[in-house]
Amino acid sequence: MPPAPGWTAAETARFNTAIGNPARCHRKSCRRAGRCLGNPLRCLALRWRGRCDAARLWIRCAVAAREAGRTARAAAEAADRALLAWTKRQAGLPETPAPWRGPHAAPPPVDPASR
Repeated sequence: MPPAPGWTAAETARFNTAIGNPARCHRKSCRRAGRCLGNPLRCLALRWRGRCDAARLWIRCAVAAREAGRTARAAAEAADRALLAWTKRQAGLPETPAPWRGPHAAPPPVDPASR
């Protein structure tokens, strides 16, 4: 489901324009103007199905962060972090990497009892 729960038609049209839907719209007037001029809810629903899972996740997270009052940059960073965590879960990697100790750090000490 697209992230437009209680948005007006104008807000949905602006969102469509922001995520680039008019460039792929079937209406020539939308493509020519570079913004959503038709039925924005219908357009969003049609284009939402064509997005990949990663794009949907990023957009949902960014919209949620913006609605929570974050700046656009903070919302994008939050969406990036959520997408990175999702990608790592999909690949079976740990979400938090081991701390980097530098290029010339000594190896961790070995416990002689464990040998």
